[in-house]
Amino acid sequence: MKKILLLGSGELGKEFVISAKRLGCYVIACDNYAGAPAMQVADEYEIFSMLDEAPLRAAIAKHKPDLIVPEIEAIRTEVLLDVEKEGFEVIPSARAANFTMNRDRIRDVAVGLGVRTAKFNYAESSDELMAQAKAIGFPVVIKPVMSSSGKGQSVAKTEADIQASWDYACAGMRGDREGKNPTYSGVSAALLEPGIDVRIFGKPTTRPYRRMAVALAKGDQALQRARAAAAKICVHVT
Repeated sequence: MKKILLLGSGELGKEFVISAKRLGCYVIACDNYAGAPAMQVADEYEIFSMLDEAPLRAAIAKHKPDLIVPEIEAIRTEVLLDVEKEGFEVIPSARAANFTMNRDRIRDVAVGLGVRTAKFNYAESSDELMAQAKAIGFPVVIKPVMSSSGKGQSVAKTEADIQASWDYACAGMRGDREGKNPTYSGVSAALLEPGIDVRIFGKPTTRPYRRMAVALAKGDQALQRARAAAAKICVHVT
């Protein structure tokens, strides 16, 4: 019986676990929150951030899996490179996981191999994004270097779209590139609206890249006033 350590326990991971168990495999599902889909059908589970080197190494040492299967992007892939050298088998390989978990890395590899690609470049700020978009030519597709399920991706058709695309990409980042320090602007202006309260919240333990600001209103035309106040609030992720 093969023992599999599954790094990531989303819906795709759940389907993988079901198929693996039909083949007689023993699966340990890992993710950073309890009750993840794959955990519900796995033989065992572990809860920790796979971007944290120490618990990732500890899980591998504890379970001594025959196969390690990365399922999500937010993994400390350098650890996979190390443990593969120690004799653990990573599917398809630690090098492949290390390359493909980041869009910039896999694109650089493609260019180095002489593969034809669409025009692309990188930006570390909205100003750099504007400059690169002008150089490439509009419209441009803007993506975080690490995300999943299309989060953070948008199309900027003109220069006027760049700032919104930048903010959306930052908010949708995952892994090491995700925004660690969300800040807010416009809250004071929103609170000047009569009868308005603001709530800022998120899920820092399970979904650190999600932050929300909600405007609450009471009285006549509450919905319209709440919308007007909410429109003044912007979330910035740095």
